[in-house]
Amino acid sequence: PRGVRLHAICEHFGLTSDATAAELETLTTGATLDSRDVRDGDIYFALPGSRRHGAEFAVQVVGRGATAILTDEAGASLIREADVRLPLLVAPGDPRSIVGAVSALVYATEDLTAKTFGITGTNGKTSIVYLLDELMRFPEIVESAAENRAPQVLAHYLRELAATFHGFYNAQPI
Repeated sequence: PRGVRLHAICEHFGLTSDATAAELETLTTGATLDSRDVRDGDIYFALPGSRRHGAEFAVQVVGRGATAILTDEAGASLIREADVRLPLLVAPGDPRSIVGAVSALVYATEDLTAKTFGITGTNGKTSIVYLLDELMRFPEIVESAAENRAPQVLAHYLRELAATFHGFYNAQPI
């Protein structure tokens, strides 16, 4: 899978970290703002919100396989108080200003033209977005299964994809 080492993220964006040199060698292969969407290998962006700080959800992302948390000084304090054991990358200013660029670096899309989908209609737009997200992962899954000689990875992905499709078509009469 594509990805970038944590030390490269720190160097590229001027982030500070109290992680060890070994921890900063960790490969990050995904990025998300939503603690519920964290997958193995993701960097979690713990951002301040209007009501709550994303750092309040740091404990949950550990169990979901996050490799690191990128946040601001206030978030770093909350995460340290919660004794979360993940590499912590701290932005010197508002981390929101670099989230897109960090994601582009992680996904190696800085120089690529993004695929754009227009989804309209009365019902089912969110479901379609989730379906497209899963479908877009197919090439990555096939490559991973082939590289690791692990066909069960592909089988698991296809089972999850089928369940997602089934849920959509069950909920949306066509």
